[in-house]
Amino acid sequence: MKNIAVITGTRADYGLLRGVCKLLEEDNQINFILAVTGSHLSERHGNTFEEIKSDNFKNIYLVDLNIEGDSCSNINSYVARSIEKFDKFFLDRHFDIIIVLGDRYEILGASIAASFLNIPIAHIHGGELTEGAQDDFIRHTITKMSSLHFASTEAYRKRIIQLGEHPDTVFFTGGLGAENIVNMKGKLLSRMQIQEHLGIEFRKTNILFTYHPETLDPENCLSGLKEICLALSDLENTGIIITSPNADVGFESFFKTIKNFVNEAPKSRWFFASMGQLNYFSVLDNIDWVIGNSSSGLLEVPSFKVATIDVGNRQKGRVRADSVMNVRPLKSEILNAINKIQTRAFKDKLSKTINPYYKANTAKKIVECIKYKNIENRQKPFFDIVF
Repeated sequence: MKNIAVITGTRADYGLLRGVCKLLEEDNQINFILAVTGSHLSERHGNTFEEIKSDNFKNIYLVDLNIEGDSCSNINSYVARSIEKFDKFFLDRHFDIIIVLGDRYEILGASIAASFLNIPIAHIHGGELTEGAQDDFIRHTITKMSSLHFASTEAYRKRIIQLGEHPDTVFFTGGLGAENIVNMKGKLLSRMQIQEHLGIEFRKTNILFTYHPETLDPENCLSGLKEICLALSDLENTGIIITSPNADVGFESFFKTIKNFVNEAPKSRWFFASMGQLNYFSVLDNIDWVIGNSSSGLLEVPSFKVATIDVGNRQKGRVRADSVMNVRPLKSEILNAINKIQTRAFKDKLSKTINPYYKANTAKKIVECIKYKNIENRQKPFFDIVF
């Protein structure tokens, strides 16, 4: 019997990890516990733990970091609390391995605690680049602490090896989000059901808008947010569905700007701290295009053959489908992109879009590898590439 913990800190990573968690829960050879932390436990960020509870996992452990402020010092405090609280969580139990995903600061703290306690780590979505965010160094740091790696593309698998990880421990399994969409295709809500669930009213054109702080340059990124709002204000008969920015440096100023934007036209602009995965994917299946700088615009939206206008540098360096167009955070460039994605040529390209992150049986392959791969020694030799 293997003791395995999955750590989740945000609505985004839980949406990706949900399938893995369900497979672990159903396996009678695994003792599974889900550790919930970060913005899941923050009312300001939607208290998304309520969505996790509805999935009825038997063993859930809460690690509250008391997320309140959004300064750099606040983030340092959250990392420190994460290390301290996860140290106690791990010491009170005997885990064979923990599973983490991505690049969040609360996940970094949990990974540091596990590393010093010699608990093996399995890392999902390593090797990726987001050059406009601190996520980059966090992600690569977690890679160096991890013993197993599950990459969403072949290019990312190679980058993990370039970071010195042995090829035998690095697997190209595909992106969990892309697989989740395929699994949910027949369960998505109709347009009428979405309107009833979310209390919105679709217009002639409908878009999804998600814009997070660029943690390496939050002030300029705020300027970019205002440019997007100015561009979207020029659109007529358009419904704008907005999801909340991440709990990062600059969150409060972003939140205030977005709320003011919504209040200017509350009958055609709607804000959600969190929609839940079913509502979110159902919205993606019923909109005309997506704008912002969320990773979802690159990892998930292409599966719906919907255009993504990726604004700024936050996702710079990530593998992207032909449906994704990057622009600088300037009103004029954003409006030009909006016009371009509505041309016949771009729509023809959309119809042929293939999501580069999709690979069949992603969650199953990850769970089987973690279940059967024995990690006898936490010491890892650095794998040198011969140039």
